[in-house]
Amino acid sequence: MWAEEWNRTDGVSHESAATKSRDRKHQPIEEKESLRWLTGPRKARAAAQELPDTRCICVSDSESDIYEVFAEPRGELPVDWLIRACQDRALHGEEGKLVSDQLMATPVL
Repeated sequence: MWAEEWNRTDGVSHESAATKSRDRKHQPIEEKESLRWLTGPRKARAAAQELPDTRCICVSDSESDIYEVFAEPRGELPVDWLIRACQDRALHGEEGKLVSDQLMATPVL
């Protein structure tokens, strides 16, 4: 129901990788290109609330494997996510257990 094509048109920064990384860490998400990864889940969540008999699934690239996406409200009629993970994240409240551990222990549907 929605897709976005991204093409960087602004000039490329000639700063060092370390400088760019440092600057990005101190920049709010609203000023980053990463903000685009919040748009899809927000649009899917809005659609899910309006279409209660429709299963909404938001699919995104590994670049969307960021905290802000996972912290987004899910809505009363939650949206399912399919995110190509970039990092093997720790599970909340499960000391030493990673997402990949949980995934491998889950039965195939």
